[in-house]
Amino acid sequence: MEVSRTFLGRIRIVATRPGAEREIVFNPTNGLILRDYLELDDAGDDDEDEDNGSSQAQVSSGSGSGGGSSSNSGSGSGGDDEPDDDDSDDDDSDDSDEDDNDDDSDDDDNDDDGDDDDDK
Repeated sequence: MEVSRTFLGRIRIVATRPGAEREIVFNPTNGLILRDYLELDDAGDDDEDEDNGSSQAQVSSGSGSGGGSSSNSGSGSGGDDEPDDDDSDDDDSDDSDEDDNDDDSDDDDNDDDGDDDDDK
């Protein structure tokens, strides 16, 4: 198992065993998993093994692009700020609660009517 950091400070863990390799990249500040990649080697033809060798080279170059993906994911983390915009939607739901409060005030008026009924 190999643990390293990317240029953007992400944690990269690569675990290998015969027939499989797994790569996990996550942001240590918030624990967000940016990549969880599992590559299984086929136990079939030797020609496929050669293809897997080139695929492993692509995984290595993919790791370099993974750093780029991490930066895009960093932008995605900026996208996490967008749910704060959803908070404004939550404010809308608060507004609907205020409408409910208005309905409650109408209910209070109904209660006053009820009090008038009690006076009769």
